Amino acid sequence: MVPFIDTAACGTTETVDDVELDEIVFRSGSSKVEQLSTTNEEACNEAQLGNCTAEGEGGSCSSKTKVVSESEDPSDEQPLLMGSPNDAVEMKLDEKCDHNGYNTPPVGKLSDADEVKNKLETGKTMAVQMFLPFLIAGLGTVGAGLVLDYVQHWMVFTKIPEMFILVPALLGLKGNLEMTLASRLSTMANMGLLDNQSERSALLVANLCLIETQANVISLFASFLAILLRWITNGEVIFVNIVVLIASSMSTGISASFFLSLVMISVILLCRYCGINPDNVATPIAASLGDLVTLTMLAYIGSFYLLIIGRPTIVCTLIIFGLIALLPVCFLGSWKNKDTKEVVLNGFSPIICSMLISSGSGFILGRSVTQFKGIAVFQPIINGIGGNLVAIQASRISTYLHKNEKLGKVASYLRGRQAANPFWVFFGKQPHITAAWVLVSFVGPGHAFFALIISFLNAGHTTVSLKFMLFYLGAAYVQVFILLYFCFVGVHMLWKWKMNPDDIAIPYLTALGDFLGTLLLYICFYIMSSLGDHDADVGD
Repeated sequence: MVPFIDTAACGTTETVDDVELDEIVFRSGSSKVEQLSTTNEEACNEAQLGNCTAEGEGGSCSSKTKVVSESEDPSDEQPLLMGSPNDAVEMKLDEKCDHNGYNTPPVGKLSDADEVKNKLETGKTMAVQMFLPFLIAGLGTVGAGLVLDYVQHWMVFTKIPEMFILVPALLGLKGNLEMTLASRLSTMANMGLLDNQSERSALLVANLCLIETQANVISLFASFLAILLRWITNGEVIFVNIVVLIASSMSTGISASFFLSLVMISVILLCRYCGINPDNVATPIAASLGDLVTLTMLAYIGSFYLLIIGRPTIVCTLIIFGLIALLPVCFLGSWKNKDTKEVVLNGFSPIICSMLISSGSGFILGRSVTQFKGIAVFQPIINGIGGNLVAIQASRISTYLHKNEKLGKVASYLRGRQAANPFWVFFGKQPHITAAWVLVSFVGPGHAFFALIISFLNAGHTTVSLKFMLFYLGAAYVQVFILLYFCFVGVHMLWKWKMNPDDIAIPYLTALGDFLGTLLLYICFYIMSSLGDHDADVGD
């Protein structure tokens, strides 16, 4: 058991041999010693740090200083931070209390290396850092819609109708893969695990192998699902279409994942270098680039396999087996690293389950698009923006919990509360409220801007009128408020259940966003039609 120093009063130290794990505080970037002080018994009991007595107005200060090995876990269960086991941090105590009775000693450093600054971000800082990525992400969703509108007339889509079934499944799965990668690496960056070059290289290679493993398996699964749905609805499947579809799906998934992963790594390292919180930047960029890049690559790769190759059946079959042969190599690369090994074991189920949730969105879209033609052009936008915003919040909350709380324990600001009601989530005293309202503030201006772009390009079948914008923005706000609430509750529940939110939360939240966005958009168009707006731009 790692000892710590207990100061019963200012300037007095005692060595204590037993430490509760809950009392150890690990800080990001470099191992620091945090000294916790209180002025009276009530404050001590609240912090669960021991006893102290009140003396006079200021009271007697009491603090406990933890001397923690940089790599040792006091429970002897697992290493929490990297470093030599002998690199214990020693502290010099400030022997003077301030006029309020607090003991505020200086924080010691393990080395002179750059350390992560645990600054509390202001709403202005968040808005400045989030706005440009949010704008890029929104333009990405608009671009993906325009690309799909353009390539839907290509021969690969007209000759292989299964491609249309594959598009939403593959885009949704690819978006989840890249956003979970961005969230996971952002947490590592904020905890300082990417500052050391050797550790950074090992973590990045392991994560690249992990994302390639997931892309290989899930793109194959998505193609099988598209074939199955085509067979159920049509009852006829052509063998050459099957092999071209599977080869196109796997080639697109693996190559797009590799490219987007390199982009995400570059963005996160650049944010770290520039002092920008990667949680605010990486996730929306991953979402925006994922749809646009994946859809473009799918169209070109599918066309190449179908039209340019002389005998696509034989060539595509060889490509399929060649890509499957890469799976064990990538699997072993991710299995050897303890951080990615857990994701290999537990990371597939939430992504696959999210696809099943998203199928509800596809069902609603398929039933409503013939009745209200204008839904098609706005569905990717409302779903994309809602998913991007909730992914940012999920990544931020996960990073905060990794830096400040112990896995499996209820967060300190939730202790004593039976459940988080919606009012408290948005108006209560908790550290994530500012970020939530910053994200909500993007909804109205963002959707209005992207709707004007659609109107300017004369895309779709909807006239952007004042009445339409009122209903459309109402649906968008309802979607985002619901998503942010479920994000707060869901991430904390996963943390309490000792499950890493970086790997699990985002797939479920984005799938829920797709379902809610499509459902609310349909309700919006239905209400407008019921009010008498029956022209061609909102319905029949």
